[in-house]
Amino acid sequence: MIELELLHYGYLFVFFGAIAEGDATLLTASFLARRGYLDFRWVLIVAALGTIVANQTYFEWARRKGPGWISNFPKAKPRIETITMWTKNYGGLLILASRFLFGFRTLVPLVCGATGIDRWRFTVWNLIGAVVWATSVGTVGYFGAHALTKVLADIRGHEKLIAAGIAVCTVVLIAWKTHGRDWVDMWKISSAGPPFD
Repeated sequence: MIELELLHYGYLFVFFGAIAEGDATLLTASFLARRGYLDFRWVLIVAALGTIVANQTYFEWARRKGPGWISNFPKAKPRIETITMWTKNYGGLLILASRFLFGFRTLVPLVCGATGIDRWRFTVWNLIGAVVWATSVGTVGYFGAHALTKVLADIRGHEKLIAAGIAVCTVVLIAWKTHGRDWVDMWKISSAGPPFD
């Protein structure tokens, strides 16, 4: 059963889930923490680490490839130009906010890397953004579980099933709406050759 796997693998699910679909993963893990299955502090730390690793990997990959690979994606050119302009105008704040900008989460670190933004500047803002994101989204999930508990008096008997349902439905719906285009772009990028050659 998927709900048993979620509980059994716990923090591994949070780490890798934060890389694949951060919001859905963190909301689900925070719900489980509120119910006592996970430690809320560790949920926040592990989710933040997962998203830090993902963004830093995108950044480093694009930095090694340089700006030339961007020209391989003419359909993404308007979005890339927009992000490049935002990076010049808003710098670190864009890196921080990228986790909350649906449709730009993957592209922002990629463009930052390709356009040569300073590595340490990116890393610092990446860390700050991860902490802000994990704290805010995690808190919503944690206290949302409390509200759900008040609405459903007998939730104790169904919480594993509810957690699994939230995880599956949220991942499918949000992931497709927010990252579908990014995943297609990443697939096209990866098919252009190995990231570190």
